[in-house]
Amino acid sequence: MNKTQTSLLAVAWLFLSSSAGARPAEASAKAGALAPEALAKGAQAVSPFKRLAPKPDETATDEALRHTLSNIRAAFLTQNTDRLADSLTDTKVFLSLRSAATEPGFYTRSQMRFIFQRMFRELRTKTFGYSPDDLDVSDGRAFVRTEWTYTPTGADAPVTERLLFSLEKDQNSWVVCEIKAAPR
Repeated sequence: MNKTQTSLLAVAWLFLSSSAGARPAEASAKAGALAPEALAKGAQAVSPFKRLAPKPDETATDEALRHTLSNIRAAFLTQNTDRLADSLTDTKVFLSLRSAATEPGFYTRSQMRFIFQRMFRELRTKTFGYSPDDLDVSDGRAFVRTEWTYTPTGADAPVTERLLFSLEKDQNSWVVCEIKAAPR
C-alpha cells in the first residue's frame, strides 16, 4: 500500500470515526476499516467504500442500454424491421448509410421501417456486432460503433459497413436517434 492509499484510508477512518459518534476503534470496526496504527504495521485494510452499491438509476440505465443494443443486434441478425423500429425514437431519426440508397436526412419510424424492409430484402446479413470498447456513454447519450457484414442479393462477396448509432435516454429506456456510416 503506497502513501496516498494510506492517507486516503486514514482520512476515511477519521471521517467515519467522527461522524459515527463512537471512539475511533469502535468506528473502524463498524466500518470494516483498520486504524492508522494497524495500517502502519502492514495490516490489510478493507475499504468501507466497496460496500456501496451502484445507484439504482445507474444500474437500470446499464440494463436498459444493454436491452436496446441487444434488440438492435437481433434486428440486424434476423432482419426484423419491427424489432428495429421498436428501438427508434418517436421523433425523427437521422439516417445516412451507403447501403440505404436514400438521401441522408431525418425519417419517421414508419419511413425507417420501409427503408430497412427494402435494405433487408436486398442485403443478407452475415454478421452484426460491436465491441464493448466501441460504446461511449455520457450525459444521457450513448454512441456505439458497430460492424455490419452483409451480402447484396446476386453478389458473391460480402460487404462490411461500419455504422455509428447514437442513442438518447428516454425515461427508463434508450432509443436510437441517429444511424450513420462511421469513418473507418
